[in-house]
Amino acid sequence: MKTEIKHTILLLLWLCGNSGFSQQYFKLLEKSDIPYEQKIARFSNGDLLLGGSPIRGKTASQNGGLNIVRLDQCGNTIWTKNFQWKENFITFKDFSINTDNEIYVYGTAYEGMSEYIYLLKLDPKGKILAFKVFHFGTVDNFTYNIRILPNGGLMAYGLLLDYNTSKRGFLTVFDEKLNHRWGKVFAPFESSGEAIVTADQGYLCRSSLYTFKFSAAGDLQWSSILESGATNSEYFPVAGPIAVAGGYVFEAIQSEREEAFFYKIDEQGKLLWKSDFFKTSIRAADLLLLDNGEILAMYNHPGSGENYPSQLWLNPSGKITRQRRLIIDQSLQTDAVYQSLGPKGLVNVIGTQDLKAARADRHAGFLLQAALDSIQGPCFRWEDFSSTFANSIPIAIQAQTPSFFPFNIRNVESDINPVPLDYTFAESCDLGLKKLIVQDSLLACGSTWSVSLPNAEFFWEDGIPDNPRILDRPGIYRATDYNCIAPTVYEYQVNRQTCPCPVFLPSAFSPNGDGHNDHLEMFSNCDTKQIELSVYDRWGNQVYQSNGPKPSWDGTFRKSSAERGVYLVAVRYQLLNDSGEVQEGALLQNVLLLRE
Repeated sequence: MKTEIKHTILLLLWLCGNSGFSQQYFKLLEKSDIPYEQKIARFSNGDLLLGGSPIRGKTASQNGGLNIVRLDQCGNTIWTKNFQWKENFITFKDFSINTDNEIYVYGTAYEGMSEYIYLLKLDPKGKILAFKVFHFGTVDNFTYNIRILPNGGLMAYGLLLDYNTSKRGFLTVFDEKLNHRWGKVFAPFESSGEAIVTADQGYLCRSSLYTFKFSAAGDLQWSSILESGATNSEYFPVAGPIAVAGGYVFEAIQSEREEAFFYKIDEQGKLLWKSDFFKTSIRAADLLLLDNGEILAMYNHPGSGENYPSQLWLNPSGKITRQRRLIIDQSLQTDAVYQSLGPKGLVNVIGTQDLKAARADRHAGFLLQAALDSIQGPCFRWEDFSSTFANSIPIAIQAQTPSFFPFNIRNVESDINPVPLDYTFAESCDLGLKKLIVQDSLLACGSTWSVSLPNAEFFWEDGIPDNPRILDRPGIYRATDYNCIAPTVYEYQVNRQTCPCPVFLPSAFSPNGDGHNDHLEMFSNCDTKQIELSVYDRWGNQVYQSNGPKPSWDGTFRKSSAERGVYLVAVRYQLLNDSGEVQEGALLQNVLLLRE
């Protein structure tokens, strides 16, 4: 108990003296169905987007589908979606968010012996806007990545494989409605790669040792191959390109030795520098460009019995300036790690479990939010280390001439369906620092409650942007701040007195077409649910009857004008009062129909 109290006091001291600490967290995935190929992106308001596929779709004879999850800035679930394509296999590979916060998802779909690529477009709430499946006429394909184009379109990149042919790459462009525009097929090519959109709106494509530069129109500008070391100890590019000032940076790995280095080329593909070696797992690092021109690499550092999610800083001259690894109480053996840079120097990292090292005491995945200038967070800390050593391997970049082939693509009729998905992250340790402030109000008939939030750090959990906000309906309204460790939550509980709905039926009307009192109808300041209006002449004959939210009589009977005189009107109604309750009633009244 004393240890727990001391730990809490230390955390409170951190919260008072370090604003970044309150935004940090380390959460573990509460899900038995382990995701793989999981990536992370960010909406314009700072919310996070996660994408991946359940592992059952990779290791079992069933379709896992693809998962798309939106989280708030503190890692709390906003919505979750799992998408299924008929009874067929569909897997996630990449996604991207455009300036309108619309989501594009990319991956591979399988039907029988046929393989396709798919593109899925969602709105910010996960609603399907478009879904298309394409076939290239080949027996196999690998989807690599997508990128949003400056004009709002989409670039897709991957590999094609057919009977009796070598591996071939494809680069293709779609418009924002997922209509195909153009594509290229080329070789040589390998089973990994990534492509980016360059500053001149062209494309730079990596596939293992090969690099291809295309113009915005898809014309080849140059192509090269990386040569490094002896044939049996080659280093293969696995990460990048990432655009930096004056060129592009890549990561190359020799997997058997668990060592890697970075290198930079200029905009024409000429080698500029290579970094020292550093120890790594066989998984590629995820690279981010920081505002100061440095590259932040998130990768797995091999340790005794497990991998350590680690960060590495690379300066613009190619020098590795810092390494640090994540230290937590839980046992992790991570596979892929991806990161996203947010506001205020915060970086988010998503990690998944290495399936080859899965154990009951290891969790399915984790979500980390950490400040780049902090060495400690709640339930985790960073430990500086160094694994670099001199890089004496000679490398060279040589020009090479690719071959091009006909590009064939056809659209496959398709539909995709969302199904329920249980996907949440739990705190790895509960600090118990949440503060709840409850306010309530009983509203009199016709009154409202104007609520102002304490400051700009608070937001309404239901997404309403108003501040101040007018509350007029019974219910519970919650607002919280962006403190992920010790949040302050305001809970406004609104109750309302039961207020009768006043109703009014005119005693006379004049259907003469002058635009004034031409129809007979009942009025109320409450919302109408249902009204039944019946009209009888003085002999008891029904001359009008109607049901609906707002029926009205125009003074006719059997398509002719009804006679001047007194009519008996019967009304039955259902109205919604200020409390949202249904109020039923009836009235019976004489009404005078006037004519000149």
